[in-house]
Amino acid sequence: MPINRRVFMTGLAVAASGAARAAGAEARGLFWTATPPGEPPSFLFGYARTAAAVTADIVKDGDRFAEQAQRVVADIPNVQFARISLPHDRLPPISGRVSAATADRIRAVIDKSFSSLPNKDKLSGFETALLLHAEGQTPAQPSVGGTIAEHAQATGKPIAYLVSADEAKAAFHPPDPVALDQRINEQTLVYLLDLRDRLGPIGKYEESLYTARRTDDLSKLGVEMKQHGALTTADLLPTSTLEETILARALQAVQTPQDRAFLMVAVGTLTRDGGVLSKLRESGVQVALSA
Repeated sequence: MPINRRVFMTGLAVAASGAARAAGAEARGLFWTATPPGEPPSFLFGYARTAAAVTADIVKDGDRFAEQAQRVVADIPNVQFARISLPHDRLPPISGRVSAATADRIRAVIDKSFSSLPNKDKLSGFETALLLHAEGQTPAQPSVGGTIAEHAQATGKPIAYLVSADEAKAAFHPPDPVALDQRINEQTLVYLLDLRDRLGPIGKYEESLYTARRTDDLSKLGVEMKQHGALTTADLLPTSTLEETILARALQAVQTPQDRAFLMVAVGTLTRDGGVLSKLRESGVQVALSA
């Protein structure tokens, strides 16, 4: 299972989006203008690991705002992390841990959406939960954030990062698939299957929330899934300390700007209660939704 920058930052987006929401949290939108007193404004964009192919209007807005800035500031460079090896001899098939009815429901989804997957009958609870969560998502190659950043660089905009590659590598510690597998029980899988029955493939539904800029609904879904024990990418990566670092440095970049910047930060880190936008408002920075 390869872990790179896009997967790593998805962990930040999911972890932050799953945080508790308050009345001041952002309900809708992905682009904001932040203007400190007496300083030039910065543009802020909340990205997710969503395909550029299904977010053409978001890419268009991102290109427009980036072109108005003098430079681009992203949260983390593209880092290739170590591959996660799954110890299959210690991951029992989920089919032997759930009822026949639940096993049949799981098999129906896997056969339909992951028909070419090898050893489908030996999937663990860990693997099954991740597949149910990701089902239907458009491959994010290229991603919305990556496409906007590449366009900005092609037009001559310099790019800097809030977190260095060395800091990102130091923050990464391989997860324990066996421990995570033991967390997945039949109740969690039934919840995911019922959620799929209600909303359609979960990955596709989350993608639709982001493309519609429904950040509050995306956050609420993350909270609900976490409450039911579902795995998120955040479970694969230790992101909380790194997220706080990104948040603090994003605030500093906006509050003490060198010039007009276009900041790209994971959507949850940007919009959650206690995130970048609310912290900026608390410090006296004027924040306005742009798109």
